[in-house]
Amino acid sequence: MVDPSQARLDKHLFVFENIKTVYCYVPKCACKTMKLLLYNLENNKTARLMNVNRAQFLANISNYSANDHHSGWIHGQHFKRLTHYSKEEASMLVATYKKIIVVRDPLERLASAWLNKFVNMPAHVGNFGWVKGLNNRLRNYQDLNPTDKVSELKEERELDAKQPVPFRKFLFAVSKHLMENEHWLSFNRLCLPCQVDYDFIAHTDTLASDVRLFLKKNNMTANEDVLPAQLPRNANEDNVFSDIYSQVPTEEILSLRETFQEDFNMFGYSFEQDLAKILTGKAMG
Repeated sequence: MVDPSQARLDKHLFVFENIKTVYCYVPKCACKTMKLLLYNLENNKTARLMNVNRAQFLANISNYSANDHHSGWIHGQHFKRLTHYSKEEASMLVATYKKIIVVRDPLERLASAWLNKFVNMPAHVGNFGWVKGLNNRLRNYQDLNPTDKVSELKEERELDAKQPVPFRKFLFAVSKHLMENEHWLSFNRLCLPCQVDYDFIAHTDTLASDVRLFLKKNNMTANEDVLPAQLPRNANEDNVFSDIYSQVPTEEILSLRETFQEDFNMFGYSFEQDLAKILTGKAMG
């Protein structure tokens, strides 16, 4: 019988043979940036992503160079995963290749996943699949647990599949493990850091400098134009705690501690510091 944890890990470990690197792909942790960087290094390319979708890109394709691609292009590339190799080959690669993971504050990543899948996609793309899936799971949970206090469900027995999912509902579903998905599953469960000895841990808020250090430590060279730009921290990221989480009752936020405690402990983040920011936002609001 296949170990589900190992199967999940093998799916998320991308292998780049030419640069002898294994990257654990974690959604909502600069994965688009990392995929593009490693694709360019692996194939000696200078591909760039434009801030337009596929339809917009094709409508104005004459304005772009051969190295330019629409924003989602990189996700369509067929990267080798550990699942492409035999068990013996996979063990050898993990033992000998450089291994890198990119992480992010767990609560910040959680808010990013919610905004992307349950707010922006329904509002701007018209994709309500995520909303419908989560609402169905919440409804089933309520039917099985009629006495439990499901955030905002008592007042909304009939859930609207054409409306963004409120953040409280999303957090409740995450805390109860009602809808597990790679976009908010913990780093610990996606990349098994207690099992895989990663050589380098990068962080999204210092990604540009971290990537350059990773390359330097491993004697790898890259043209500056394929490296991540040294951008200032997005103001919206700093507002996550004061604006988004501050609208949620504190006891519901505390229920997330157990789910993500290992991520906080292993990667240098602090649930207590995040909670302090949230409480400050509540006081100011």
